[in-house]
Amino acid sequence: MLEDPKEVRVIVVSVDPEGDTEDSVQKYISKWSLGDNWSYVTGPEELLQPIWESYFVNPQLDHSVKNTLNNSFSMKYRVTHTSPVYILDRLGKAKILHTNPIDPKSLAGDIKILGNK
Repeated sequence: MLEDPKEVRVIVVSVDPEGDTEDSVQKYISKWSLGDNWSYVTGPEELLQPIWESYFVNPQLDHSVKNTLNNSFSMKYRVTHTSPVYILDRLGKAKILHTNPIDPKSLAGDIKILGNK
């Protein structure tokens, strides 16, 4: 919905620093054919925590045992988190926030408006 979507920088911040290994991030990027304008920020929780706090992200890991026989060998988990999309201005200040359900037309419209400023 944008003239040139590759002009928009997209930054994804991990909410699962243990699970978002370099290998899993590369698979995610490949799976969704994310372009060079996408960056995936991950690292130790203590480095991500200030980012989460700045943008009101509160990741929760829900570990549940597959069954009682193999609980020490394999864990199945799901990451529960908010999914805000912040549109930042050219100086990196958050100007617009979209939350679920995210409407692609509204998001594209706001990106165009902010991009013209």
